[in-house]
Amino acid sequence: RRSADVGAVVASAREELQSMTSVVAEDALTILLQPPVSVESVSACVNRLAAQKNMLAALPGICKHASLRQVLSVYSRVVEFRNVETAKDLASLCDGTAQELT
Repeated sequence: RRSADVGAVVASAREELQSMTSVVAEDALTILLQPPVSVESVSACVNRLAAQKNMLAALPGICKHASLRQVLSVYSRVVEFRNVETAKDLASLCDGTAQELT
């Protein structure tokens, strides 16, 4: 349930994500990295994908003022996220986000 809730909130957020700290963003990314529950509804799955895209797009801006340690931690999550089986467009977004973080 927690994953679906985070997915719904992050999927509907845009500019609001920029006000997240890098620690909170990393926590959200960690939750979104978890495999979907087999009983998730279609809307929860759609929200999860939208949330993943929104988080990846927002991370470079979120990490602008983060410590190097935190940026490296977020970077490792993005790489981990990329290594999970992902849709082609999401994999491309992971690659772009990882590149912007370096």
